[in-house]
Amino acid sequence: MDKLPQNIKVEGKDGNYKLSGDAAQGWSKGYYSVEDGHNQYVEETSTDMSKPWSVQVHISKEDLPSFGVITLVLYIKDDNGQITQTQAVQLQNFNE
Repeated sequence: MDKLPQNIKVEGKDGNYKLSGDAAQGWSKGYYSVEDGHNQYVEETSTDMSKPWSVQVHISKEDLPSFGVITLVLYIKDDNGQITQTQAVQLQNFNE
């Protein structure tokens, strides 16, 4: 079974975030989207996760929620395009 990404680091706030992590064993191509459970801020985007990786996420301040949690969801797909594993990473909690 493929191994989920390890040592994920999140930096930033208020719509500007940088994530980085170790290579994900068995993940050549990973995907991510950004949401708050009600709204999607970044649609599905692919990235190479076969080596240490980083992604930048930008959400305009006008689009940020007043309450809630912005989450980046990492996932991989099988040969049929079905999502097989996911990992949620909190970017910012606006409830605090």
